Amino acid sequence: MATPNEDTIIESLVRRESYLARFASHLINLHIGKSINDFAKQLPSLLGEFGEYSSLNKADRKQIDSIIRQAMIEEMAKGFDLVTQDMIEMMPLDAEHVSDIYDDFLGQPFKIPNEKILASYANAATMVLTSGSAAQSGVWESFVKNNIDSSSKAIIGQIDAGYNADLTNSEIERNIRGTYNRRTKLYQGGILQGKVKNQAASLVRTGVSHYSNSARDRTYAANKDIIETRIFYAVMDNRTSKTCMKWNLQEWPIEDKSYPRIPQHMNCRSTYLVRLKGIDPLEGTKPAVQGTTNDVDYSTKRRGNKDSRYGVQKVPSDMTSGEFLRLQPRKYVESSLGVTGAKLFLDGKLPISKFSDITGRPLSIKELKESGVADKAFRLAGLD
Repeated sequence: MATPNEDTIIESLVRRESYLARFASHLINLHIGKSINDFAKQLPSLLGEFGEYSSLNKADRKQIDSIIRQAMIEEMAKGFDLVTQDMIEMMPLDAEHVSDIYDDFLGQPFKIPNEKILASYANAATMVLTSGSAAQSGVWESFVKNNIDSSSKAIIGQIDAGYNADLTNSEIERNIRGTYNRRTKLYQGGILQGKVKNQAASLVRTGVSHYSNSARDRTYAANKDIIETRIFYAVMDNRTSKTCMKWNLQEWPIEDKSYPRIPQHMNCRSTYLVRLKGIDPLEGTKPAVQGTTNDVDYSTKRRGNKDSRYGVQKVPSDMTSGEFLRLQPRKYVESSLGVTGAKLFLDGKLPISKFSDITGRPLSIKELKESGVADKAFRLAGLD
């Protein structure tokens, strides 16, 4: 089976995921970066409206804090509004893309929902994102609000810390916005370019996953008469979460509504394939980022194709996460599962599926030990 240009379904979707990653970076730089930079330009006049912040009384400081926080909220809201608009405009294109992929194999066109249906579904769909043992749920709008609130509180916290350290306005500003680069015409360093931008960027990447997978989900639902199952597809590298490794390649009947929604967590890169009658979407190969040697540190992500620690290789499309990890250097596995987790997996033969509970929530080593499901693995690994 192959498309006219010899692509497999997975190869076509992997290329689309690469495009979506670049699209997210574009949104971050264009909209979030501008919001942060615009706020940075306002900060000196806002902070110094009543003079040196360190000399102000409590009431004046509280007023300044309120003004600065509101300015931060307004600027970030502008950026996220534009991000959301662009993601909604992307949805029909994503629906058309997956339709084109399956059209080539099916010989008949997929039905594609209109933009209003796609946008309405994505805006109203609840995301449940796991982080360690915790989970946060809500619609996209609520995640955006929480992110903006967190960012504004971080800025006020930095101002308060500067006051307590008796810093000047200029020193407080530098801690918040960093220094201005005349070449790039952007501020560099400081909490704005650090914590604030990083958290916003993580949410934007998660949002692109949410809106993209929502578009595909509605498209698959509109064509359920010709679809048999949906298949969870996770990226093959050492940044893949335990949750996504657990679900990787599992299938659900297209009418089954119990399938885990994507994104599963912040920065989730997983997606769904669908199995049509007589068509195997797991035919052929898929790319995987593998380790090349055991004598290096894999804790930092791959720095492009020149990073000799990693090599992009083709593996069978139906290779499971466990099969993939067993082919990797031990230190690579440790970077993915942790040192103890790697011992349980490699020496204790604990399946990847056991590292998460039935909902997909990752289990800590303590929880694994207390649950009793890994007793044999602990003994074999010498950890009992």
